[in-house]
Amino acid sequence: RVALAAAMLAIAARGFQCVQRRVVHTRLLATPSQKSMAATFRAGLLYADNHVLCLNKPAGMLSQLDRTGDASVNEYALAWLGEERNTKFAAAVHRLDRPVSGCLLVAASSKAAKRLSKSLADGKVEKRYLAVVAPRGDGFRVGDARYLVDGLRTVDGGSSAKKVELMPLASLARQPSPVDLAAYAKKLKPGFKVASTRYEVLAAARGEALVAVTLQATGRRHQIRAALGHRGAAIVGDAKYGPRPSGTSARATTPAIALHAASLVAPHPVADKPAIAVAAPIPDAWRDAHAPDLARAADAFLAAVAGPG
Repeated sequence: RVALAAAMLAIAARGFQCVQRRVVHTRLLATPSQKSMAATFRAGLLYADNHVLCLNKPAGMLSQLDRTGDASVNEYALAWLGEERNTKFAAAVHRLDRPVSGCLLVAASSKAAKRLSKSLADGKVEKRYLAVVAPRGDGFRVGDARYLVDGLRTVDGGSSAKKVELMPLASLARQPSPVDLAAYAKKLKPGFKVASTRYEVLAAARGEALVAVTLQATGRRHQIRAALGHRGAAIVGDAKYGPRPSGTSARATTPAIALHAASLVAPHPVADKPAIAVAAPIPDAWRDAHAPDLARAADAFLAAVAGPG
């Protein structure tokens, strides 16, 4: 009996090792090569100098490592830096949700990372977004513009990634002042933080609308997605804050949603250098998925924010 039990344990151990080898092998096959990651980063590069890189991040790429173990922007940047400069420092200084595309700043030195992070914390980095929404209520006709003031609190997403709980405070025609925001913050329950989101409707077609979005001061997790979704104008493809397509579960992930970090202006971390100003073209998939009028309006918006040259 002892011999039989030992033999069974040995067989089980060998089976477990085979499973381990298959899992590791699968992960290795799924992980892009250094050369592939360098090429992907190079294709999306909007700006590069010795201190700062800016990537037009494709939807689906992680800004930061998470429990999936998939490569993040930092790994892609390091692969490119290894080929181009043989340097080994890269740090994304802010984040975009995985299904969101667009401008993402990456520091190429620790000093630049510290200074860029301070500029972000001080509200000195100007970011503009484009989103395609599917409005179900008023306030999303061409030309409409509002400031949405909310309280946001990150909550456990259960079987899916974390999401935010929203407490609506106001919808205003004018920009709220810091004093206004402080007054709104006093109305919030513990754990909530005040956030102000401005949207303007640029174009509409086929039941969808293209909106330009800016955030007042520092952005919060999922701020744009939650603010628009709560007003009945969920971003197209965003099952977390909009209607979930039939037949999908809470575990379903969305590789891309129609939210794009369109432009970014930031003080350069080296004092005597001009500001970093970039604009990221909309994803090609937008041109196939949405009405031509929306794509034309997005292109016109990007041309305007990019300016001459």
